[in-house]
Amino acid sequence: MQNITLAALVECGEKQYQVQLEKGKLGAILSVWQPINGEYHRCGGWYLETLIQDMDIPDSIYIDFGQNWEINAGMFAAIEEACKFLAGEWSTDEY
Repeated sequence: MQNITLAALVECGEKQYQVQLEKGKLGAILSVWQPINGEYHRCGGWYLETLIQDMDIPDSIYIDFGQNWEINAGMFAAIEEACKFLAGEWSTDEY
């Protein structure tokens, strides 16, 4: 599977970051991409399984806790979209 860019965007302060679904060695990875000078660069990623364990799905998550760099909104929608894609319920007609 190639990286799939999701429609959901996450927010870090006033900036919107792109979310991609990647294939990792141990399963699907939800990665966050930061816009820098008109291009997106990967700045973090988490195994989807760890984000949905116990069905306690976050809407925010730290990219770097020490730097207080946090995605403060949109994670829930991105996780939901990724799960639907993996379950075969996501339409790729728009992409």
